[in-house]
Amino acid sequence: MSEFDFNAFVKTLSEEKLAELVIRFAPESYKEELKNQHLSDRDAVGTFDRIVKRIKGLLEDEELWDEPSEFDSNLTGWAEKLSGLWDRFQEETEQLFLFSIKRIEAIQDEGRLYRHWPEEYYDGCGFLAVIQQFARSLHFNQKIEFVSKLENILQSYGYDTFYSYPRELDLIFKDSDQVLLKNWFLKSVKSEENSFHKHYYHFLKDNLSLAERAIVLEKIYHQESGLCLDLVETLVALKMPGTAIGYLEELRKVNPDPWIFTQELFIKLVELKKSEGLPFFEDLISGLKKYKTDSLLEKSIGLCPERSLELEALVKSNSHYYFLKYLINRDRIEEAHQLVLTSKSLDDQSVLNFFKTYCEKYPSDSTNYFTKLIDKELVHTGDRHYESIVNSLQYIFKISPSKAVEIVSMIKRDYKRRRNLVAMLEQKF
Repeated sequence: MSEFDFNAFVKTLSEEKLAELVIRFAPESYKEELKNQHLSDRDAVGTFDRIVKRIKGLLEDEELWDEPSEFDSNLTGWAEKLSGLWDRFQEETEQLFLFSIKRIEAIQDEGRLYRHWPEEYYDGCGFLAVIQQFARSLHFNQKIEFVSKLENILQSYGYDTFYSYPRELDLIFKDSDQVLLKNWFLKSVKSEENSFHKHYYHFLKDNLSLAERAIVLEKIYHQESGLCLDLVETLVALKMPGTAIGYLEELRKVNPDPWIFTQELFIKLVELKKSEGLPFFEDLISGLKKYKTDSLLEKSIGLCPERSLELEALVKSNSHYYFLKYLINRDRIEEAHQLVLTSKSLDDQSVLNFFKTYCEKYPSDSTNYFTKLIDKELVHTGDRHYESIVNSLQYIFKISPSKAVEIVSMIKRDYKRRRNLVAMLEQKF
């Protein structure tokens, strides 16, 4: 049975039937928009002025500032009434929207448009949607002029309000804008630095040639690690690996912080160096000291298997946590077991997870560990500690039911006043 195609069906309807559907189901906002479009010039001026007055009044209504949802609903509702009028009052609408955004930030500077309990804050998404609708209606050059002013305000905005704007450029720019937008973007990137450039790059990426991508990314790659990775891959595709290595080395020198020069970028650097026949072992050593991860150790050994013992020793000396993960991932469980028994730096959670997983493989050590954990938890009261005791007993029960029952009996006898603990034990054992 073929799937019903609603769009195709609608196209078969008569004009009379379509008119009936529009009359019945068109939203009031659409009806008001059409009404505004057909107002006389005199009535349009009066209506526009009335809406502007209401919007500016809302921005000064201090009672609404403590009710973010109500403020948003009112502001968005009145802003929507401008559609159908903004074609005739384009400059005035633009000024109103830019003024409103600045005023909203000033209100937030006073600690308003936020409610502590129940917690609620104004995110501006509804009002932004109207602004985006207005911007979409503009001719391209007017659109660029308006969004440039808008982005200049948002670039230094002190709050997360209107946070969705950079990810929603498709709500402003139509498919028919793409060619002009690309040309404008390429010129803009060359002439100035702008934090919104990375968002335009992601929006236009599929329409940029490799050479155009390289031009853009060479200007903005430092804004986020993903852009640097894109630049490297683009340069490699353009058969310019040496240039890619240069950019990675420069970024590592300027921003060595692992949150900026990420492990992913580091791996790309050493892979490129190896492919180009350049020395890279010292890079592996410095990288393992910085990132200390089991995944980088795996990758490093894959790149330089003949030095695996040296690389393993380095990670072991820097992080027992990651070295334990590495051993377990390689199924070297006995070595992991010895590390758990001898390490003085392993975190409690790693040790607990090991004995939970391998309690039956190492019954004696696991029983000793969980028994000590129970003794440690018995010092405290509270359900969180009681749940830990019950969980430990369940693992002991897997190894030796009689030992678990013996400990349960002891707890019931010596800690009988802890009714919640006793109840939990009786429920499980």
